[in-house]
Amino acid sequence: RRYRLQEAAQRLREDPSVTVAQVAAELDYADHAHLTADFRRVLGFSPSQYRQQTISDRQALSDR
Repeated sequence: RRYRLQEAAQRLREDPSVTVAQVAAELDYADHAHLTADFRRVLGFSPSQYRQQTISDRQALSDR
Protein backbone atom coordinates (compact mmCIF):
# COMPACT_ATOMS: atom_id res chain seq x y z
CA ARG A 1 0.00 0.00 0.00
CA ARG A 2 2.79 2.42 0.88
CA TYR A 3 4.43 2.00 -2.53
CA ARG A 4 1.14 2.63 -4.34
CA LEU A 5 0.47 5.74 -2.28
CA GLN A 6 3.98 7.08 -2.91
CA GLU A 7 3.53 6.39 -6.60
CA ALA A 8 0.12 8.08 -6.60
CA ALA A 9 1.52 11.16 -4.87
CA GLN A 10 4.36 11.39 -7.38
CA ARG A 11 2.03 11.10 -10.36
CA LEU A 12 -0.34 13.71 -8.95
CA ARG A 13 2.60 16.10 -8.38
CA GLU A 14 4.24 15.58 -11.74
CA ASP A 15 1.27 15.48 -14.12
CA PRO A 16 -1.55 17.91 -13.39
CA SER A 17 -3.51 16.59 -16.38
CA VAL A 18 -3.89 13.07 -14.99
CA THR A 19 -7.08 12.44 -13.04
CA VAL A 20 -7.31 10.70 -9.68
CA ALA A 21 -9.36 7.99 -11.41
CA GLN A 22 -6.58 7.43 -13.96
CA VAL A 23 -3.97 7.16 -11.22
CA ALA A 24 -6.18 4.74 -9.32
CA ALA A 25 -6.62 2.54 -12.39
CA GLU A 26 -2.90 2.61 -13.21
CA LEU A 27 -2.06 1.51 -9.66
CA ASP A 28 -4.66 -1.28 -9.57
CA TYR A 29 -7.09 0.31 -7.14
CA ALA A 30 -10.69 -0.82 -7.58
CA ASP A 31 -11.67 2.81 -8.23
CA HIS A 32 -10.76 6.37 -7.31
CA ALA A 33 -12.78 6.17 -4.09
CA HIS A 34 -10.51 3.43 -2.73
CA LEU A 35 -7.39 5.42 -3.61
CA THR A 36 -8.90 8.51 -2.00
CA ALA A 37 -9.79 6.60 1.17
CA ASP A 38 -6.26 5.14 1.48
CA PHE A 39 -4.67 8.50 0.70
CA ARG A 40 -6.80 10.27 3.32
CA ARG A 41 -6.25 7.56 5.94
CA VAL A 42 -2.45 7.66 5.61
CA LEU A 43 -1.76 11.28 4.67
CA GLY A 44 -4.70 13.06 6.25
CA PHE A 45 -6.08 14.70 3.11
CA SER A 46 -7.48 13.75 -0.28
CA PRO A 47 -5.45 13.37 -3.48
CA SER A 48 -7.13 16.50 -4.86
CA GLN A 49 -6.17 18.50 -1.77
CA TYR A 50 -2.63 17.18 -2.06
CA ARG A 51 -2.43 18.22 -5.71
CA GLN A 52 -3.75 21.71 -4.91
CA GLN A 53 -1.21 22.13 -2.14
CA THR A 54 1.69 21.06 -4.34
CA ILE A 55 0.53 23.48 -7.06
CA SER A 56 0.31 26.29 -4.49
CA ASP A 57 3.75 25.41 -3.14
CA ARG A 58 5.27 25.46 -6.63
CA GLN A 59 3.70 28.84 -7.40
CA ALA A 60 4.99 30.28 -4.14
CA LEU A 61 8.50 29.10 -4.96
CA SER A 62 8.37 30.53 -8.48
CA ASP A 63 7.16 33.88 -7.15
CA ARG A 64 10.31 34.28 -5.06
